[in-house]
Amino acid sequence: MAIQRKPTTQAKAAVQTHETDEVRKGKFALASKTKAKKQQSEPAMSPEEERALLRLLAILETGFLATMADGVVEPSEFDNLGTNFAVWLEQDLTGDDLREILEGFLQHLREDGINGRLSYLAQTLDKPSRRVAFDFAAMLSACDGDVAEEELGMLEGIAAAFEIPKKEAQKRFNEMCRLVLSGE
Repeated sequence: MAIQRKPTTQAKAAVQTHETDEVRKGKFALASKTKAKKQQSEPAMSPEEERALLRLLAILETGFLATMADGVVEPSEFDNLGTNFAVWLEQDLTGDDLREILEGFLQHLREDGINGRLSYLAQTLDKPSRRVAFDFAAMLSACDGDVAEEELGMLEGIAAAFEIPKKEAQKRFNEMCRLVLSGE
């Protein structure tokens, strides 16, 4: 069984270093939506906030695709993924909130297939956000302590879809692994 880790402070900070204003707005929009849901009301979101939320969800889905590439979704992996989402988002999301997000990703994957999802994600994310998404996916892959060949293949597919050169993708992946495994 793989070791389950939360992103280290350094790994989380490395991903956050590249965050754009759009990503930060997406985190805020998600927090507002989650808070409104708890209060059983609909959040008033501007079109800009809705776009930011879609980009944020695209980043999360990129991480989801990388960690689910081996086709095995153990309950502990599902829980660990949700925990890591919450840590990176710096939000106190409920299990129901996380389950809803992850089940939505599974449904999209079933409907569109991996190539359809990668195409959607590449279209949804701008160039800087693609790199944040790749770093996030690499960080999540490293968090279980056992990066499967399928996960590496998925990261290569993500890099290709996001037009990230192989050398750059390898460097980013290596850095995320180093930061996650440093245990800080």
